[in-house]
Amino acid sequence: MKKCFYCGNDILADEGRIVPLDRPYANLWAHKVACANSMDEEYLKQNIERVYEFSNNYVSQAKEKVKRK
Repeated sequence: MKKCFYCGNDILADEGRIVPLDRPYANLWAHKVACANSMDEEYLKQNIERVYEFSNNYVSQAKEKVKRK
C-alpha cells in the first residue's frame, strides 16, 4: 500500500497519482485531488529535507531488492 507524501494516509486503488520531481529525482505519491494539488513549489521547498529523505530511502530499498536476488 502506498502512502501519500502530503498527508501520510494510505492511498487506495485509483485514488493516487505520482508527482514527479527533477531535483532530486523522485516520484512522490499523493491523493489525486486534494493532496496533489496542494503540493506546489512552495510546499516542496518548505519540505525539501523530507523529499531528500524519501528519495534516499527509496534508492536504499531498491538496492536491497537487487542484493536479495
